[in-house]
Amino acid sequence: MKRGNFVRNAVVLMATALILRFVGMVFRIYISGRIGAEGMGLYQIIFSLYTLMSTFATSGLTVAVTRLVSDAVGR
Repeated sequence: MKRGNFVRNAVVLMATALILRFVGMVFRIYISGRIGAEGMGLYQIIFSLYTLMSTFATSGLTVAVTRLVSDAVGR
């Protein structure tokens, strides 16, 4: 791999991450203004549970896909 491609891809990834963090911050400010402090507390609780449940739901997905692909390639 060329070093230029690696550096360019790293810069693109960094810029994208910064843009997404900024958009997330703006979204939280907007939501906070709309639903208030109590609503933000409820939002944080619900979002934490959502993140935990989505992690549990997709935890075995990569292993399952790897196994299915290796079985298909093996045939």
